[in-house]
Amino acid sequence: MTPKEVATRALRAARAPLDHARMRLAGYPPPFVHWDGPDAFYFDRAPELTPAWLRAADRICIGERELAGRGWVSPPIGLQDVRLRWE
Repeated sequence: MTPKEVATRALRAARAPLDHARMRLAGYPPPFVHWDGPDAFYFDRAPELTPAWLRAADRICIGERELAGRGWVSPPIGLQDVRLRWE
């Protein structure tokens, strides 16, 4: 472990009894902590799924990868039988 990890764990171990006592006394979390609720879900902002995007997703799901300047690279033989179809 790095010295930073050791210091963090030591601080958390030293602070744990205080945190447990504060939880029992209903003083935890501190009053200045306020949560406004969740942000918009990631897929709420997703672009429209085009046929080209779905074809690329299909290729990625079977293990192929697109390399800059080389195009799509196929997986080793034996993995090509696994296919996920979006149609």
